[in-house]
Amino acid sequence: MSVRCQTFCVDCNVEAPEIGDGGVFGTPSLAVTAIPDDDWGGTAYTFGWLYDGLSALGLRPYDIEAYRAFLREHDGHDVRLTTDHDDDEPPLDWAALTRFEWPRDGFVPCYYELEEPVTGARCRTEVVDLLVPLDETTLTPAAVARAVHRLFEDSDALEGVANVSPLLHPDEELGRIQDFIEAHQQTPLIARTIEAR
Repeated sequence: MSVRCQTFCVDCNVEAPEIGDGGVFGTPSLAVTAIPDDDWGGTAYTFGWLYDGLSALGLRPYDIEAYRAFLREHDGHDVRLTTDHDDDEPPLDWAALTRFEWPRDGFVPCYYELEEPVTGARCRTEVVDLLVPLDETTLTPAAVARAVHRLFEDSDALEGVANVSPLLHPDEELGRIQDFIEAHQQTPLIARTIEAR
């Protein structure tokens, strides 16, 4: 049974844009932080931590950028992540609740692709997502290392990811991206988006 997640700003009575299909991408904070969680013995990672890894790869999907804009606008407010299985609802005026809207201008249906230029090996996503277009860009070793550190080094990092689009799902496209990066870490990588036709 799938759990649906929602994020709200209690101070402003506003619902955040949805990530994927009622998904979650880390705890709702822009701080680039890993938080030890004594209750289950692992580490909880913030949205900001995971976003930093994606941005190092030039991977900027619409739903993630819209959620980031929400967090920026409501920084310092009482922002809460809830699930449809929580016993307590946040103290909101449900009749007057509004939804944060973010324009889709500048986002294009694209595939994301990585290339290892020495051998020409490529990893192109099999799904199309609404992305910020990325011209061919060489990812520096530091950028790739940052992405690996933020997203893939600790298996707990992606434990806070659920019900996202296939592009960001650890067992789908993001997992394929991880495998490609790990197989080609010793060489520079080229990243690009390819507009879907």
